[in-house]
Amino acid sequence: MFGERIAELRRRHGLSQQEVANLLGVTRQTVSNWECGQGAPTIDKAMALARTYHMSLDELVDPDFDADAGQLPEGPAPEPASPVASLSLKLVDDADSVRILASDKTGAIAYEARAAKSPLGPRDFAVRDESGRRVGSLARRTTTFMGFDMTRVAIKVSGFHKVEAVRDMEQFAIAYRLDGEGLSLTSRSDSTACDIRRGESPFASIDAAGTARDGFAATFAGDAPMDLAICVAIAVTLLLAIDRPGL
Repeated sequence: MFGERIAELRRRHGLSQQEVANLLGVTRQTVSNWECGQGAPTIDKAMALARTYHMSLDELVDPDFDADAGQLPEGPAPEPASPVASLSLKLVDDADSVRILASDKTGAIAYEARAAKSPLGPRDFAVRDESGRRVGSLARRTTTFMGFDMTRVAIKVSGFHKVEAVRDMEQFAIAYRLDGEGLSLTSRSDSTACDIRRGESPFASIDAAGTARDGFAATFAGDAPMDLAICVAIAVTLLLAIDRPGL
């Protein structure tokens, strides 16, 4: 049974149900249900499981697959993934569009999000990598209630559930949050920086880049799926930029 197989793989990798849940951004009970045959992971969670156990999705779901094939070598537990990717995010105001450019430390553009200007401001962004491949899309919408503008950015990335980044008012203070894919956001006191987690694990951090009003720095955890991570980072940047002076 599939549930028995993923339970055996988890044990062979020395992981608890809670640790697997944290890696996938689900609850421990969800993992327990999968292992007991009470439901099954969605395709994106199954892919994440396969990556966790260092195998392909075909190997994970093949009834004849030998669980020993995915066993990690004996030895000390690996160190937690450390941040390995850093990008500089810059907002560029062109004549007919608004762009967010994500560049690496050499200055090369790794990703670009672009939206045409409209009377309501930039709304629908297409996110592409340096090859022109469409990574995802962002839909930015703002509503006004009692003089406060609440802004939502809907994030769509192939292979993942919809995520929404929100700038709202809570207890008379500006607050940011993320909904979907087990993501959560903690804003720092200056409202221009935040830390993002997926489940209990670090996912990304975003901070003002020096004194440039149009710059942010994003750092991503080593195991963060970059298509999702860059789209989330750009969406959060759009929200943080609202509260940057003069922007």
